[in-house]
Amino acid sequence: MIPVVVGTHPERNHWLQDCIKSIRATTRNRRVHIHRHGGYEITALRAGINKYRRFLFLHDSCEILDPEFWEHIDSTPPAWLYGAPHMYLGVFDSDQLAHAIRDAPEHMDKQASINWEGELGMRLQMPTLWPDITDANSQFAERHGRTNRVLGNHLARKFKGNWGQT
Repeated sequence: MIPVVVGTHPERNHWLQDCIKSIRATTRNRRVHIHRHGGYEITALRAGINKYRRFLFLHDSCEILDPEFWEHIDSTPPAWLYGAPHMYLGVFDSDQLAHAIRDAPEHMDKQASINWEGELGMRLQMPTLWPDITDANSQFAERHGRTNRVLGNHLARKFKGNWGQT
């Protein structure tokens, strides 16, 4: 069973509760590391690299909807979950990922994190499990006090809060 790294922020407890509840409802005895120290995705990915040889990275705004999701994840080589922009969501080999982010800054702001999202997608030419899931195919929904793009399928979904709005 591949372990999971969930990136979150201390102030986002409501999102994290939804995410963890969905993981527990769809799989048993899966290791989950919650990175709650901020620093955006690259910092959370580095935490995963330090803990696991291979792992799935999820944002706290992701939910697993069906146990079948784990069958895909546990059997896949390194891969992005959704089409570009990948939102950092993927199954990673730690050595490969460490090499790809070796020169990423230790501390980032939100804009730098968004820039690195595209950079990492170019550096890691991995297959995509569900390439048709993109911003273009998303819907909008209110959740936890914000308007979100909702991307996903019957297996999993992501509530995306930053999608280029001003």
